[in-house]
Amino acid sequence: MKNLLLILFLLLLLPEKINAQPFGSAMSNYLDEAAWLNKNIVPLEFDSTIDIPNEKAFSGLHYTFGDKNIIALGEVSHGSREIYLLKVNLIKYLIVHEGFTVFAIEAQMPEAYQLNEYILTGKGDARELIKGMYFWMWDTEAMLDLVEWMRLYNLQTTHKVTFWGCDMQYTSGALSEIQRVFKNIEDTIVKNNLDILQSKITELDLLRKKEKDSISKIIDIKGHYVPYVRREGGSYFDKEKIIFKSMCEQYLKDPDKRKWAIQCYQIIYQYCSSYGPDTRDRYMAQNFDWIKSRFAGAKTIIWAHNGHVQKSLFSMGSYLHKKYASEYYSIGFTFNDGSYTAEGPDGITSYVAQPSFNGTYEHILKEANSDVFFLDLKSCEGYDLGCKWIGSNLLLRCTGNGKMRYEFRQWDIAAAFDAMIFIRHSTPSRLLHKWP
Repeated sequence: MKNLLLILFLLLLLPEKINAQPFGSAMSNYLDEAAWLNKNIVPLEFDSTIDIPNEKAFSGLHYTFGDKNIIALGEVSHGSREIYLLKVNLIKYLIVHEGFTVFAIEAQMPEAYQLNEYILTGKGDARELIKGMYFWMWDTEAMLDLVEWMRLYNLQTTHKVTFWGCDMQYTSGALSEIQRVFKNIEDTIVKNNLDILQSKITELDLLRKKEKDSISKIIDIKGHYVPYVRREGGSYFDKEKIIFKSMCEQYLKDPDKRKWAIQCYQIIYQYCSSYGPDTRDRYMAQNFDWIKSRFAGAKTIIWAHNGHVQKSLFSMGSYLHKKYASEYYSIGFTFNDGSYTAEGPDGITSYVAQPSFNGTYEHILKEANSDVFFLDLKSCEGYDLGCKWIGSNLLLRCTGNGKMRYEFRQWDIAAAFDAMIFIRHSTPSRLLHKWP
């Protein structure tokens, strides 16, 4: 009898408890949110079944993009075909109609430089150069479409588009570029210095392989584990930087070649000294600054994961936002359901996405009456209940290049992004090559 009375008492309390729950309640209906979304979104005319959608689909964003100098395009997953196709065609629009001429992607800087040469001169094979950027997520039909389109576009205009990478996760490409720049200089000092450079990189690579299962690490003042190889390698290349720079100034008379060789050396130093959760993003921001300095006043597009372009935490975007302030405009991308390409238990293949649920931003965004749309996150004014969720620190999908068991994590999208682009359904990206 006591149990029955307890159950009846809890049932009487249940409706009150449900109504008291914030965003994420199992009983949320989002009527106010849907109404607000439908008044504020910019629907994008995008058909994922068409490889090259109409670039005019983005003309409704002209007044948003017109005064922006740096537009950073994120992605919630590195393997969504719809996100890639949409970004590719948005990039085309920005180039043709908004005057953007510099493109920088979350890819190896030296390897992306080879693609830049292809776009400017036609030298090389686009498919193989894309594959040469190391990671499967760039090796897609959408990326090939963008590269080939840029190549053709440059043949028809004097305002050339350039293609750059801002990442620093390998040394081999940087070393190859340095060797290429000095190739025709026959001098004993140059040869000896390059041999020492290659030998040191080889030595560090061998030590790194041995170190993976060892305990040769220290803890820095921030509490991060610092591998011995990174610690020693970074220190070595930092000390030798002055000598290398002096050699470049003495033997490389072409200022562009000289700057490029020094930057490639900087990539090696960055790789050998990167540790902790924020150093990669800080170095990517520095590399973007280097690119930006070469094209004073040029409008620039960035392509990277949401986690890198966001303006909060210790991300690349946070460093760029601090330096460029309102010139930096960050757009996060997400989708509601479907599938995507990722590295997982079955290798690099297609995986089913975890559907959105109450408590996620996607679960609210899907209430809009458009399957693909742009939303200015700064359009929420006053105490409008329909947009209160924007600043509520809900969950947002975040998968990167891997298949994660739990795909959502807490985000403050109002602080992280200026705008969001939402796609209702995702399918896997289409790779150009077979990856293991």
